[in-house]
Amino acid sequence: MSNVRYGRRVANCLQIGWLVFLLAIATPVTLAQDAVSSADDSAEPSEPIETDLRENVDVQLILIDAVIMDNDFNTVPDLKREDFKLYIDGRKKPIHSLDISCPEQVMVDPKGGWEERDWSLPPVSKDEPLRKIVLAFDYAHIDRHPIVIEQARNAVEKLHTGNEEQMILTLSNGIRVEQAPTQDHTEVLATLDRMLEDPKLFAGNHSNLTEWPSFERIENVLDVMATMEGRKILILFSGPFNFDGFTHDPAFRRISAMAARSRTQIYPVDTQGLTIGGNWGPETLRRLAVETGGRLTARTNDLGLAYARAQRDFYCVYTFGIIDRNIKWDHERRVSIHVRGRDFLRAHHPDFYVVRSPEKKREAIARTAAMAPELFANADLDAGAAVIDPVVGRRWRTVLSVPLPEQVRNAEKGTWTIRGLVRSETGATYHEFEDEVDAEALVAGNWFDTAKLREGVYRASVVLSAEGKAEPIADAVEFRIPSIPHEGPFVVGPVFGWRNGDRARDFVPLTGPIAPGRPLTALTQVCRIDRQEPYLGRVERRLNGTSLTGGAQPLVLNPARRGACQSFYDEIDTSKLAPGSHTVAVDVSITDGVPISSEAELTVGSRNPS
Repeated sequence: MSNVRYGRRVANCLQIGWLVFLLAIATPVTLAQDAVSSADDSAEPSEPIETDLRENVDVQLILIDAVIMDNDFNTVPDLKREDFKLYIDGRKKPIHSLDISCPEQVMVDPKGGWEERDWSLPPVSKDEPLRKIVLAFDYAHIDRHPIVIEQARNAVEKLHTGNEEQMILTLSNGIRVEQAPTQDHTEVLATLDRMLEDPKLFAGNHSNLTEWPSFERIENVLDVMATMEGRKILILFSGPFNFDGFTHDPAFRRISAMAARSRTQIYPVDTQGLTIGGNWGPETLRRLAVETGGRLTARTNDLGLAYARAQRDFYCVYTFGIIDRNIKWDHERRVSIHVRGRDFLRAHHPDFYVVRSPEKKREAIARTAAMAPELFANADLDAGAAVIDPVVGRRWRTVLSVPLPEQVRNAEKGTWTIRGLVRSETGATYHEFEDEVDAEALVAGNWFDTAKLREGVYRASVVLSAEGKAEPIADAVEFRIPSIPHEGPFVVGPVFGWRNGDRARDFVPLTGPIAPGRPLTALTQVCRIDRQEPYLGRVERRLNGTSLTGGAQPLVLNPARRGACQSFYDEIDTSKLAPGSHTVAVDVSITDGVPISSEAELTVGSRNPS
């Protein structure tokens, strides 16, 4: 007991000692402050100090589109800003603005019998913005393509209005723009008819080991949507995603944020409703709908119902404006909107939003232009491709050539970036490229790249982008790679262009017409793949019937393990050619063999008036 009392006394003494110490320190400080205060009071007020410091605050207006519905999925038109509560990352935030585009009457949810339009739509006003509906067909998850396309066609034909803009995309090994945005629904119907007979769409192998590529395609589609102004509804004809053992939460988060950024709501359609049974169900499609503010159409063979729902929902939308004063660039933030005191009402909107940094935005636009160059086509860009020589593995060495506009050629290195893709008819990517444009590395003003491609039809997209430019410029070229003969000699060319070294693989092909007076070279190669005896003969090249070399030249093709080619270069004086088309013909005579021939057309442009 005595020890406890002793401890308490020590503690009290220590507390008293600390109080005395603090008072001793505070007293002179207080006196000094009083002295300074009295001096300041007697002195005249000083002028504010001018500095060059400025405070920069990044502020962004975020738009979130929401469709408000009751338990029966009917629209709710009579709400005001004070009826809502909005949260960002769980914290309540003020609603900066609310734009309501909704008729006064309640519109019921489309049910069965949508062809008869058992719900009423308000009359179309000329002042209203276009209602943009995008049809996307996911071939990786659709089993019965013809029926799905026919039902989509039926919906467009019966339900279209005069104030709608439609677009068609396909998702397979990549994405393809089948129909650019148009108000002419007859063009949309013609495109859907063509897709019914297009073997490039339904004949390919669209399966994947995991579902990661499928989520990536949806992100690519949303990048395309971001290039279009205004609100969009994406009707995604798909099917159940397979269970691949991976968590795709990050992908859902990105897709939701990209949907908000592009002002797109996804309306998935489970096409497995055309059949009985199923493997995994539409859980993935349902989550895509919920997290992007869309709606799922499932367990029905009436696939056009999704179009009817999208069309109805377009007529009643609440657009919330949020001021983000704490921007987190490229970071998804959760947003939630609730209706005060009305738990039976639900706001359908994206669960996340994102603010892209300028760098990420430029990358996204350039990536979109490479996938959909039609949206960024520019007459100043004219890409081309030509096969040069065969390589091992039944592939051709193919050179992609891009004549650059003058503003690009004359810019400093690193100002412009060129990138693109070479894809098959089904959208599978076979070659990618990205490079900084360097004027010193150009050949006759052309940028070039080499790819090794097998027989087939390919489509190359080329994109030029620069920092500070609002949009890139793009072009696309489709070309066919022939099969490689494996018996006897064959002719490659003639190919028109420019030499860039002693090897044929460094030849840069011409794209389009040649300007009169520009130097030009024709490359002709005679090749072999087999390993039989040597081939001997003579080769002659003629321009409009006149020999380019004064006669035939000798040909000696010895067998080689990797094949062999003999190259012939002919300089063409374009200043002596009239504008129009000219023919360069090649005749090859083989000793004790069958002669072979080839020809190519050269187009000379008109002369500039002096």
